Amino acid sequence: MVPDQKHHLLELAAIGVIWGSQRLLQNISLQVAAQEIIGIIGPNGAGKTTLMNVISGQVFPTSGRIFYQGQDITAWQPHRRCRAGIARTFQIPRPFADMTAWENVAIARRFGRPHRPEGALRDESLPYLELVGLAHKAETLGKDLTLSEQRRLEVARALATEPTLLMLDEVAAGLSPKMVRHVVTLVEKLRQQGLTLLIIDHFLNLTLEVADRLVVLDRGEKIMEGPPAAVIRHPEVVGAYLGTRRVGKGPPKTPLPSGPTDQS
Repeated sequence: MVPDQKHHLLELAAIGVIWGSQRLLQNISLQVAAQEIIGIIGPNGAGKTTLMNVISGQVFPTSGRIFYQGQDITAWQPHRRCRAGIARTFQIPRPFADMTAWENVAIARRFGRPHRPEGALRDESLPYLELVGLAHKAETLGKDLTLSEQRRLEVARALATEPTLLMLDEVAAGLSPKMVRHVVTLVEKLRQQGLTLLIIDHFLNLTLEVADRLVVLDRGEKIMEGPPAAVIRHPEVVGAYLGTRRVGKGPPKTPLPSGPTDQS
């Protein structure tokens, strides 16, 4: 059944992903309202990045369906999803090393909106760099940016495609407390501008500040969902993070194979 577009921007219906002999995701269902901020949390190998890969189209689900703005996009390629308004950052930043920061953003701008005139790209790129605090680095090559700056450049590139749904994968990892506060302010501003956000945050230094709901994954399953204050204190969530959940049940955690693996 197609979800009610008035209420849900995104709906995942019983998503499963199997890679070789590994079950990376199992029966994941989720409904996301417009302008909602969802934090996706869980221990290493829980399936967080795999779930984001499924939504953005880098990985196709083995089972289940994905709806976006009332349309079934399960079979859509990543570029089509991007141009429909779904953007993401990656846990490991990969800027175009020999291009300047503004050129990196311009490429994303041109990809997301392919009919923009070439001459306008630089001027249109600079506000996105300013938004993430990188305006002063506009002429710096991607390879010369620090890791923190490359993470912020990832956000600027994603925003340049003019998304409706923005997914941030560990964007606050390794940032100083001051920079985390900057990201919190940016996320809140983006919501005010109409964006819906899904945020992966292994260390919880961002999601507890901004999320309306937390979705907890462990071993590819959704084990809990609800208000942050209640979820984070629940014994099952604490057990998942400490590695004591379901002791003696099921196989031990093992490194995931090459392919659509989860790094977070």
